[in-house]
Amino acid sequence: MRRDKIENISVQKITETANITRGTFYLHYRDKQDFIESAMKDILDDFFAQVMVDSENFGLSKERTVQAISLQKAFQYIENNADIFDVLLNEADCKK
Repeated sequence: MRRDKIENISVQKITETANITRGTFYLHYRDKQDFIESAMKDILDDFFAQVMVDSENFGLSKERTVQAISLQKAFQYIENNADIFDVLLNEADCKK
C-alpha cells in the first residue's frame, strides 16, 4: 500500500492489509477519510510527543518552562518512520 496514492486505496485494501474485517473497520471509522484523519492525528501526536523538550533542560528560560522542538529528535523520528513520511510526502507532492 505504501506505493499507492491515498485516493486509490480502498477500505477493502486497508482491511486486508490490517488483517481485519470490514465490519471491524466500520466499528472504529465512518469511512476511509475518517481512518486517514485518525491515522494522521495519531502520527502527529506521536511525533510531537517524541520531539518536544522543555526549554529548562537547555537553560533557555529560567522564568518559565516552554516547549521547543528538538531538531535532532525530529530528524531521528523521521528516519525511524521513513515509510510513513515517504507516503505523506509523496501524497503531498502528487497534489501540487
